[in-house]
Amino acid sequence: MQQKEYKKNVLISAFNCSPYAGSEQYLGWSSAVATANYGYRTYVLTIDKTKQEIEKWFEEHDDTRLKDDLSFVYVSIPNTLWKIKGRIGMLVRYRYFQKQCVILGKELEKKIEFYYCHHVSWASFVQKIELYKLNAPLIIGPVGGGEKTPQSVEKGFEKKDRLKECVRNLVAKMATHSNWFNSCCKKATVIFVTTEETKKLIPCKYSEKVVVNQAISISADEISLKVSDRKNHEPLKVLMAGRSLYWKGFDFAIKAVGELIGEGKNIELHYYGSGPELDKLQKLANLIGGGANCISWKC
Repeated sequence: MQQKEYKKNVLISAFNCSPYAGSEQYLGWSSAVATANYGYRTYVLTIDKTKQEIEKWFEEHDDTRLKDDLSFVYVSIPNTLWKIKGRIGMLVRYRYFQKQCVILGKELEKKIEFYYCHHVSWASFVQKIELYKLNAPLIIGPVGGGEKTPQSVEKGFEKKDRLKECVRNLVAKMATHSNWFNSCCKKATVIFVTTEETKKLIPCKYSEKVVVNQAISISADEISLKVSDRKNHEPLKVLMAGRSLYWKGFDFAIKAVGELIGEGKNIELHYYGSGPELDKLQKLANLIGGGANCISWKC
């Protein structure tokens, strides 16, 4: 009789987790799948908002092994917290999720011995992380939060956006002096950070724990790249995708296209996304000579 394979258990905290979205949601999903694919029995703490999407993915993919090795423990966010709008609402829901992770994590630890627990998302080291309160060894990240906008770029922001940057930098500085931040650094076995700037947030005495590594990638199995020769009369088509936030630099791309058009270059810019800066970007495109006709918007 063949002995049943023993697998080590891992607990992941991923506030956002969806196989059908990008950014933080895909980060949570891809981290969970990758951990399971490395041979760990993986348990994921995530909000129940994406439960249907996760179940739909498993229905569409006949992957018995992954289904056996990947379990989701859903945190239900009260409806009253979903009614809080904007950035404040997001922070309130995230703090609630973190507290529930500790409660559920401790319950799981009574029944399951975890090889380690892993904070995945939010991928920020300036927002409170609670997993250090569990017994299992802690891995953090990759996380960001220490990045600062260059002054040469920030001077082009609107006044309200410069104020946001000031507040963000202050929050990052305050986080490094908090009890939870220092407790996380002390408890963590490894701290993955996305940039050298975030690495500088970590106290020097913990520097040997820090590894700089990117947070988001995509499996080669999930993309199909086809390279084709562009005919002389065809425009160079450039894809720009993402949520239109003031700090992402989409305006630089539009201005660059405008300059190239002014030089007589045959180029098209295709934007896919939405967000609060969309109207501003479209107005900027209209100001560029010929730019409005050379930029398509898929919102």
